[in-house]
Amino acid sequence: MKYFFPLFVFFLASQILDAQNFSRLQVPVEFNDQVLTNAWAGGLNAPQWCKADLDNDGDEDLYAFDRVGHTHIAFRNDGTGGTTAYHFAPELTAYFPEGRN
Repeated sequence: MKYFFPLFVFFLASQILDAQNFSRLQVPVEFNDQVLTNAWAGGLNAPQWCKADLDNDGDEDLYAFDRVGHTHIAFRNDGTGGTTAYHFAPELTAYFPEGRN
C-alpha cells in the first residue's frame, strides 16, 4: 500500500507530461531556382490513386494509398473556376485506418 501513491503519481504525471511538441513545418524547398510545391509529401513505391471529395467542398481531391508502405496520402484541390491545384493535406487522412496485410 505504501507504493500505491508514488505509483499513482508516476502514472498520472506520465499522462500529462510531453517530451516533444510536434508541429508540421512549412519550409520552402527549391531545386534549380524553382520552389517545389509538394516537397514534403513523401515518397511512394506502389501507389494506388483515386479522386474523391475528402473535405466535402464539392471539388475532387486526390488520394493515394501506398501498397508497400501502407500509408495514406491526400492532396486537397484548391483550384477555382474548373482548374485543379493540388496541395499536400495530411489532415484529410487523420482518421483513415492503418494498412495491414
